[in-house]
Amino acid sequence: FLTQDVPYPVSSGHHQRTSSYIKGLSRRNNVKIITFGDLKENIVGIEFLNSLGCNVEIIANKQQFRKENRFFSVIRAFFTPYPYAVLMRYRKDVKDKIAEIIQNESFDLFICDGIHLALNLPKGIVGKKILTEHNVESMIVKRYACIERNILKKIYAYFEFTKFYLFEKKMWDFFNELYVCSEYDKVIVQKRFKRKVLVVDNGVDVESLR
Repeated sequence: FLTQDVPYPVSSGHHQRTSSYIKGLSRRNNVKIITFGDLKENIVGIEFLNSLGCNVEIIANKQQFRKENRFFSVIRAFFTPYPYAVLMRYRKDVKDKIAEIIQNESFDLFICDGIHLALNLPKGIVGKKILTEHNVESMIVKRYACIERNILKKIYAYFEFTKFYLFEKKMWDFFNELYVCSEYDKVIVQKRFKRKVLVVDNGVDVESLR
């Protein structure tokens, strides 16, 4: 299960969906979580995931996600076919590390938690591959482009929309199945992805609400 950070403690909608997803998977499966982070900063989250029976491996820090590094990713992305939000999360050493893990261990199923991480995936993944989409990212960027008043930002946003649209098509075809959050997203995705698209509802920790 490849995700962009340790999804606990829950501090966002992304964490809510991902942590619930992992809880469900861990009830009947042995789950290895590959993620970005820091052993000391994420100790609470790692201990929680370990308590579920998960094996957590941090393969890189989140330095490239920091605000001061985002500007350079924006500039660099302008000269590549990749969206900025994807390029910001791509690292060659991460891709090599994932390839090493896959080569040395055996997995029945590989889940990528969001298309932003998909560029890090090596080609030699054997077995079923699932992409779980929290959003249809190209549509979000398109909406932003439509309402942005700054002409330079608007132009850049339309470039990003085009890149994301093409990148989604390319990467979706890499996976066997796509999981989305809603029937609305399913309709959008199904028009462009001819394999199985399933709606997986967001999880709720019912016990904490009692």
